[in-house]
Amino acid sequence: MKNNDKNTNTFSDSCNNDLFFELSDYEASINSGGFDITNNLNNKVNYYSWDEPGGIKKRTLQPGKTQAFKNEYILYDGDLSSGFNPVLFEPPSRNEKYNFERDGNDLELNIV
Repeated sequence: MKNNDKNTNTFSDSCNNDLFFELSDYEASINSGGFDITNNLNNKVNYYSWDEPGGIKKRTLQPGKTQAFKNEYILYDGDLSSGFNPVLFEPPSRNEKYNFERDGNDLELNIV
């Protein structure tokens, strides 16, 4: 009986590993916890993302495009004028969708 249980667990583990291999970044972020950011501005947005194992990555999000994230922090300049206002966005505790939006001279990440 133990041998059958061991084979079932091995099969199950193999299926779980293969499941996430077949998914896109967006699909995997939904299943493993994550969030999306869409750029609703007419200009590109430059920002940094980082997580513990992957380190810091400089990114650019083009107008109208969406990027999926797993469990990453986002750092961006919240001042669209000549100043600098660093904003740190912490990963949400559940799957959410956010938009980069303009409010006067401020750049904000707002929940959809």
